[in-house]
Amino acid sequence: MKNALAKFKKIFGGQLDLTDKHLFRNLIVFTLPIVLLTTLQLIYTEADQIVVNYYGGGYKSFVAVSANNPLINLLIGLFVGIAVGANIVIAKARGAGDKEKAERSIQSAILLSIIFGRRDSWFLCESLSS
Repeated sequence: MKNALAKFKKIFGGQLDLTDKHLFRNLIVFTLPIVLLTTLQLIYTEADQIVVNYYGGGYKSFVAVSANNPLINLLIGLFVGIAVGANIVIAKARGAGDKEKAERSIQSAILLSIIFGRRDSWFLCESLSS
């Protein structure tokens, strides 16, 4: 058991060097959390629909919850894409040795996450009010 835990920490813990000789394995380790997060979000949405259908109010409640799924999946996909894009820009700047550009990119990514992560963001308020 300790051996398996040590191997898990070695693979998933610490920094990941994508320039290592095991590129395919490193890409799997890099994308696995993103895939797991998306899968868990889809499972949560499906569980929400099942609970609403059986305990909420039947078919009309189920349809109301189901109608929001494309919007929610679009927003989740958009923000995951923005995060991956920011990661690419930061990695390119670090790889080129441009510390100032990397710091600006990190600050921009943090600012975007604060603006879009707020509960009362303008785009959510507009879509919910209409």
